[in-house]
Amino acid sequence: MTTVDLTQPQLQQHPITHTSDLFRPRARPPPPSVSGDRRAFAITRRGVGVDLPGFGRRRSDMSDQEDDAPAARNARCGSRPRAGRVPARDDECGRRQWRRSEFPSADDPAWARCTVKSHEEFPRHIYRLFLLLCIQFRWILTRCTLARALVTPAELAIDNAKEAAWMEMYDHDRDTLEDILYRRLQDLWAPITDSMKVFDANGAAQPLCAQKVWEALLTAFPLDHNTCRLFCLLVKLLA
Repeated sequence: MTTVDLTQPQLQQHPITHTSDLFRPRARPPPPSVSGDRRAFAITRRGVGVDLPGFGRRRSDMSDQEDDAPAARNARCGSRPRAGRVPARDDECGRRQWRRSEFPSADDPAWARCTVKSHEEFPRHIYRLFLLLCIQFRWILTRCTLARALVTPAELAIDNAKEAAWMEMYDHDRDTLEDILYRRLQDLWAPITDSMKVFDANGAAQPLCAQKVWEALLTAFPLDHNTCRLFCLLVKLLA
């Protein structure tokens, strides 16, 4: 009879039915549930190449900096202008485009009073023209040597300052301003046939066309004429 020692632990023996059971892999436990343990996936802020369930593979160009920071938003918005908005012309230099409406309108009846019908009316023409152009645009007609004698030294200093200020803002529109005044002078001198030669010799296609034709008019119709001297005296008395 076999005697069993109850003091020693007994090993449970399983019968081996086949030799392949010795090499059979053990069954792996099921993966933990995401809802049960949120720490199952190690998610970093950079997350380069991490395949997150339900989100796909993250882009590799993400960084640790918050993309919604004000500096980042300003950098994105400042890279290109918004649709429908045209940047101001030369805005970085403090300039803006000159508007023709700032010049006295052609419909102003004061232009008709500046019409020249004879050589003797030249002084009156100058006087009324300076009044019409006012201090804002009178400087256009006081740039040449002969024209400087039409104003006092104090007025000439004002005209020099006005020209410098205007050119600082609208230097790219100087040709437009010259062309407008040239056309007005051409209309005002149309009644005098001899003035046509002056305008033909000094066309509007040249730079500073208004200044050059004005100097040519002062040369062709000098103010030292006897009748002109009388008008110059009257102009000084009325000024």
